[in-house]
This record gives sequence, structure tokens and C-alpha cells, in this order.
Amino acid sequence: MTQFFQSLAEADNALTEYELSSSCKFILQYRTKNARTVFDVHSFDGTTIKFEDKHGEVPICYDGIPWILIGTEVRECHNGPNRRENNGLMKTMNDHCYTEKKKRRIQVSKKMGCTARVTLRMIIRFPDYKLEDDSKRKRRAVIEKLKSLSDLDRLKKEYLVVMKIRGDHHNHIVGDNAGYGLPLDKRLCQKIKEIVTEENVTNTKEVKARIEHISKSLMATKPSNRRMHPTNQDIRNHVYAALRKNSYSAVNMSLTEVSLSRHCICL
Repeated sequence: MTQFFQSLAEADNALTEYELSSSCKFILQYRTKNARTVFDVHSFDGTTIKFEDKHGEVPICYDGIPWILIGTEVRECHNGPNRRENNGLMKTMNDHCYTEKKKRRIQVSKKMGCTARVTLRMIIRFPDYKLEDDSKRKRRAVIEKLKSLSDLDRLKKEYLVVMKIRGDHHNHIVGDNAGYGLPLDKRLCQKIKEIVTEENVTNTKEVKARIEHISKSLMATKPSNRRMHPTNQDIRNHVYAALRKNSYSAVNMSLTEVSLSRHCICL
């Protein structure tokens, strides 16, 4: 399924709606340097101008308009391949460790080798140089004309995001029951952090009551979807994390004040 968007925000919203409706989650695998930066064309030096690209997971078909590639982003299912295990970074479980107490894990990793992934390609098009009749000679002439321009600020540009979702999930539960294994939505995480740090509210039931209307306003999902309907333990974990982060920042500020006061005394 290939879709086209005029901005990254539109592409992100469409992907979020797809994730919520299908009870899945895609996490970032890699992203090129300029994929999500505000990018403008000031020079074509070292840049390849194309009319089409038939290769890769997201082919871009010919429509007569020349374009350049800005960046690429790939996201994969959160139950995708276990890259830590492949790189030898996964620690093995030790059943006879008596010196250190740790929470017992029934399953070492949630990774199941799912191949579902989302690929985004960000391009800038130049509609004023659209070809009516296609030929190699005319393509070369347009490319040479574009590269010979001295003032690219006056050049009309169109930003376009091409997104392809390959949703062939396998090796794990799909559908409504898959919502039990989803992480909490980032927007709810941020709201819990604000409630704890700014309003000084840490009671689990009160925090849950405050974020319920937010989760309902974002998108209607079933209660089994933990991304929008966190359990009490999920809320406690995020409240604890917010408290720890806030305490660390307070400690750092106090240490900075003490060091500055000592420095002033020495002077």
C-alpha cells in the first residue's frame, strides 16, 4: 500500500491511524541525515536529479516531473527481528545467579522476527520543468538546464512524502488481542510527565482519570489496546520514571548551585 502526502505531519498522522486501527506498532530502524530536517535546495552539486526510480521498496513512477531525494526512513514492527541477538549483545539468562536479584523473565525478548515494515521517502519535485514527451535526450536536457540555474530560490518546489506500508505480520498475535503487548502512546507518556512534574499528582487512579479523556479524544480504540488504555501498572511505571527524572534534575541544580557558591567564595 503506497500513499502520498504533502508533509511529514500528514504521513505521521496517517501511520498513527493505521497503527491504532490494526493494533500494531512500528518503531524506527534507521533514518538518513536530512530525512526530517527543514530542507531547501540551494545547489545541485553532488545531487542526482531523477524522473523515476523503479528500485527499492518504494518505487517512484514516472510522471514527467523531475525530483531529488531528500531522505529515507524505515520503521519495522516492534515484534520484528532481534538485532541485539544477531550482534551478540543479548545477555544470556543465568539460572544459578545467587549474588544478584533480578526480575525473572519468562521470555528474553518480545522480538519474533516479523517482517512488517514502513518505508518513507522524502523528495522535492520541480513541476515547472515537467516533460510532456518522454525521451532520454529530453530528460538529459532538463537535468542540464536545472543544474545550470544560478538562483534556485525562485525555483518552484513541491515537497512530497511517499509512504509504503508492508503489513504482512507473522510469528505473533495480530488483531485486537495484539493490543495487550503495545507500548504506551508517546502523547500519553508526555501528559503523565506533565501531570507529575507540573501538577504534582502521583496517585495512580487520579492520573488515570486525567488521561482517559485524552485517549478517547485521540482515537476510539478497544480497551484491550494498551497503547491508549494503560493499566494501573503502566501508569505507576511512568509516574515513577517521571519522579526519578525530576529528582535527578533537582539534584543536579542543587549541586550546580553549591559548586557556584564555593567558586564565588574562593574568589
